[in-house]
Amino acid sequence: MSELFFTLQHEWVRFNNNKAFVGLTGRGIPGDIVFIELPQIGQQVLKGEPCATVESVKSVIEVHAPAAGTVSGINDTVFDDPDAIVKYPQKTWLFKVDYEGDADKAGLLTEEEYKAL
Repeated sequence: MSELFFTLQHEWVRFNNNKAFVGLTGRGIPGDIVFIELPQIGQQVLKGEPCATVESVKSVIEVHAPAAGTVSGINDTVFDDPDAIVKYPQKTWLFKVDYEGDADKAGLLTEEEYKAL
């Protein structure tokens, strides 16, 4: 069963079977996306630490790891259509992290809490 959560930095995370899929909600991205840098598969990440970058014509957005673990996949399709991040935000994940144990959801928002911002 997957669980969807959000951050104050306009990221979303879907926890499913010890994998955390990470994307952006589309809020807070001014203008067209011009550059994307994703973490390397096999890279170790720490919860809350920036590990990816999405750059629009007006700003640079750091994307943070939702859990400590190992990057096990990246979504290469965002390089071909970077605006999919804004057009289809909850369908367009950027990277996934494999983690051990229960997901640490401290500091994450439910969908209802995020919509109330």
